[in-house]
Amino acid sequence: MAGKIVLYAKLMITILLGHEICSHLPIPKNAATHPTSFSNNVGETIQFSCDDGYQLYGSANISCLDNGKWSDDPPVCAGINLEAALCLLRINLFHYGQLFPTHTF
Repeated sequence: MAGKIVLYAKLMITILLGHEICSHLPIPKNAATHPTSFSNNVGETIQFSCDDGYQLYGSANISCLDNGKWSDDPPVCAGINLEAALCLLRINLFHYGQLFPTHTF
C-alpha cells in the first residue's frame, strides 16, 4: 500500500509540475552536500563530502536522471581508524625501510 501511495504522489507531482523528480535522497551521517539544499529535480547533481576524520566510500556526485531515479546510491562516510593507519605505517617502515613502499601488489 505504501508503495502505491509513493507512486501516486510522484505521478501527481509530475502532472502538477510538468516534470519528473527523484525520490528523497538521504544524507549520510557525517556528510555534507553541495548545494546544501536541493529539490530532487531531474538534471540536478548533488556533491557529497565527508566531515574531517571521515573517508567517503561511493560516488561523490549523484544526479537525478530523466527516469526519476538517482544515478547511484548515496555514499557512506566512515571514520578513519588512526590506530590501524599507524599500525600499517609501522609495518611498512619495518618491512620496507620506508613509510610508503614504491612497489605495487
